[in-house]
Amino acid sequence: MSKIGELRERLLAEGYRQRSLVFPRRGGRLHAMPTSCGVQEARPPDYDWNGMNRGRAEFVVFQYTLAGCGLLDWEGRDIPVPPGSAMLVRIPHPHRYRVQPEAGFWQFLYLCATGRDVLRAAALVHEHSGPVLPLAPDGPALAIAAELFETACADRPASPFRASALAYSLFMDLLDRSLAG
Repeated sequence: MSKIGELRERLLAEGYRQRSLVFPRRGGRLHAMPTSCGVQEARPPDYDWNGMNRGRAEFVVFQYTLAGCGLLDWEGRDIPVPPGSAMLVRIPHPHRYRVQPEAGFWQFLYLCATGRDVLRAAALVHEHSGPVLPLAPDGPALAIAAELFETACADRPASPFRASALAYSLFMDLLDRSLAG
């Protein structure tokens, strides 16, 4: 079985799941904070997001393709988001993402996060690498995202500080890859 297949099997062991991550506000405002995560399968035409129609709150969506394919309309061009790659988009921003019509479905792990360090890292990744990045399924970024997802789904959310540290580590790894490549 491929590494993506192994990751997919592990994340889907209990089916599709989504969780909001809400923590008490202790210790002040943190600069990297996950807000929700999940593993989903989307099909057209129901799954179609416009980055300008998701409210005014600033946040980042990290979405890693496990199977199928997504399609990101970014600055006038369509960019496929195939298995083994992650889409990183900032909200609000003029973009649109949906299921690639030819694929027929898009199965993914996603994580939404907010905070000034997350927003800044996403902007730098876009500047250096664009919004779609190839990521090894056994690399650090996916290990961190999977840990956040599995912890949240087990109803054992980390403390706000541990969750912040994981989100920060994820976005710093993405930034490190972007600047190195």
